[in-house]
Amino acid sequence: MKKLLPCALWACLALSLPTNAQSDCEKQTSFTSDENKDTIIINPSPGIKFILIGKNTNDLELYNNLDSVKAFFLTDIETATQAGTYPTTSKVTYYFIHPNGKRRLKAENEDYIEPVINVQKELRSMSLELPPYEYIIYALGNDYEFHIHIKDPKDLSKISAVNLKDALAAALEDKKIIKQSTKIEIEKTNEHWVIKDHSRDKTDLLELTPAFGMSLIGSRWSPMAAFNLSIILDDKYGDAYIKTGLTYSVNSFADWSSEKFTNLNIVATYGLRYMMRVSGTKKGWLGLQGGYMKSYEKEGPLHDKYKVGITAKGFGAFNFDFDVLFLGNKESIYGLTLKVPFRVVFIL
Repeated sequence: MKKLLPCALWACLALSLPTNAQSDCEKQTSFTSDENKDTIIINPSPGIKFILIGKNTNDLELYNNLDSVKAFFLTDIETATQAGTYPTTSKVTYYFIHPNGKRRLKAENEDYIEPVINVQKELRSMSLELPPYEYIIYALGNDYEFHIHIKDPKDLSKISAVNLKDALAAALEDKKIIKQSTKIEIEKTNEHWVIKDHSRDKTDLLELTPAFGMSLIGSRWSPMAAFNLSIILDDKYGDAYIKTGLTYSVNSFADWSSEKFTNLNIVATYGLRYMMRVSGTKKGWLGLQGGYMKSYEKEGPLHDKYKVGITAKGFGAFNFDFDVLFLGNKESIYGLTLKVPFRVVFIL
């Protein structure tokens, strides 16, 4: 039994490695992955709206070249218009800037028919009251999208005078907003840029998790039942990253030596648990737990004793705990528990 602890730790590490490797791969393809993004909406004047989609940092250095990107776009679209290669009536235009400096302009002409209705896009357009003409700029080297919405193509000439660096400076006045918000809306009022609104997807939860399973404590098997009550803390994108709370479990022991169910002993554990989500995963959790054990019969080797251990969940059909049970007189035994969980969530 003493060899079980290093084996369990090795198993936890082995289970987490593939998911971390996948996360590294996703970082290299963030434009096609489901990585969380932040949105900054800039309203310079009626009929014109800018939308930035990227991963915000405290100083927004991601958008340091934003005004330069806008200038390149306006120059290239003017050149294409004069050459007669750009349909000025296009409702959607795409502009790509590669890290090597190459730029490409693509437009949907009047004969273009959208193959699939994008419900999320339509919902966003109606919610934000977006003007009908859209220009989508992909800064591939900086990993952000820059959407320009205007009411009339003639309004393109107006956006050259908009200093986006000054607009973003309004957001930088309160870095706490940048850190905690997934959406920031900036508006120009009386020649000054101000934050009009900001929001986030964060929703803390209260989770009740009943579970049933089997424990191997020392050399004895024991059926168990447990109830965990946890507060789940989310980041600003609504992704849980910490669970902490109270645990209650019961293990039953019986004497089968005479082929009869005798000497039933039930041991209850009252404990605390703290877990963190494994980086690069959505469901993998690892944590520490500890508890006080008490026998209902007020006797037996586990009565009035303590235990500490590690707990893991989300790596398969079963959750597992590995504990060290302290029996006193410097004596201890190991316990391994496999559990089938059930989950009930309450929004705080």
